[in-house]
Amino acid sequence: MEDKKHDIDFFLKNEHFVKWVHNPTEAGNVFWEKWLEANPKDKQSISTAKSIIEKSAFKAEKISSEKKDEILKNILKVPNNKEGRKKNTKAKNGKLLKNVIWIASAAAIFALVITIYPLIKSTNNPAILTKENMASVIEVATNRGEQKTVLLPDSTIVVLNAESKLVYPSAFNSISRNVGVMGEAYFKVTHNPDKKFTVSTNGIKTIVHGTTFNIRSYPEMEFYTVALESGSVAVETLDKINGKSSFFIQPNEKIDIQKNFKKVEINKYDKVDYFGWKDGVLVFEDCGLTEFIAKIERWYNVDISVVGNTNGPWKINGMFKKQSIENVMKSLEFARKIKYRMDNNQITIYINN
Repeated sequence: MEDKKHDIDFFLKNEHFVKWVHNPTEAGNVFWEKWLEANPKDKQSISTAKSIIEKSAFKAEKISSEKKDEILKNILKVPNNKEGRKKNTKAKNGKLLKNVIWIASAAAIFALVITIYPLIKSTNNPAILTKENMASVIEVATNRGEQKTVLLPDSTIVVLNAESKLVYPSAFNSISRNVGVMGEAYFKVTHNPDKKFTVSTNGIKTIVHGTTFNIRSYPEMEFYTVALESGSVAVETLDKINGKSSFFIQPNEKIDIQKNFKKVEINKYDKVDYFGWKDGVLVFEDCGLTEFIAKIERWYNVDISVVGNTNGPWKINGMFKKQSIENVMKSLEFARKIKYRMDNNQITIYINN
């Protein structure tokens, strides 16, 4: 072994190193310890490559160790159907996606303001009506790569994820507390049994008295999700689903509502998947390619373009805790065997399949 520095790719392409990371053995431990003794300059490259391979294993699943290598090769997979985009074309322009998302976002926020305004003026009590007329509508928004914490008039805490918006009145009335949100937000609602708290988002209302929950409703997502951490909530829809327009969930349950109100699912969830973002954990859960790219763009404030065959819905699962964009892209390159190029905040992904 020569005393020279090896780059990260050297280890990512080393079959023995990859197998050792996934299934450490005593012999492997001795070998790589000796390697580091002979190649001390490789310490950083080995550490980074090891981290990338571990992250490429993505979220833990109840699987046998024998299947880990097979799963690693299929972390990012494209099923053989012809849905999606045309072959050998430039599948997506980052700036175009950004414009589409923000046009949809603007429409959503406009709808939320329209929803909140009548609620503010809906009481027949003259004293309350006067107070509500005096209340102004406040809008708080986050940019890509940014999070904000907002304290509402009733001391409710709201944490906004990147590219999200919160709309609320400067003063709540004595009957209810109504706010609107677009994107993703975590709520820690101040308990008040006499004054229900309502969150409106894209035709869905989440009604609580005092609880903690997460709402995710980005425009590119097929399903809007409410994940409940504590307390209880009722989720109401504009249109009935299976004859119902109101659904109740308990702690550790989430409800997924399809955009077109054709489907609703209530399931248990992994807490880090829906609350980890507040602690710097980037999670992908069965993301399609469009959703995956939008999430990366929001999280790291980059623009991504894709060149190549993107046919079929991608199924992407993964978890990265406080990782750089370089390490995330290295993981994608390693797992999916794609190529990419970074130029400041511009990233191009090349798919050759």
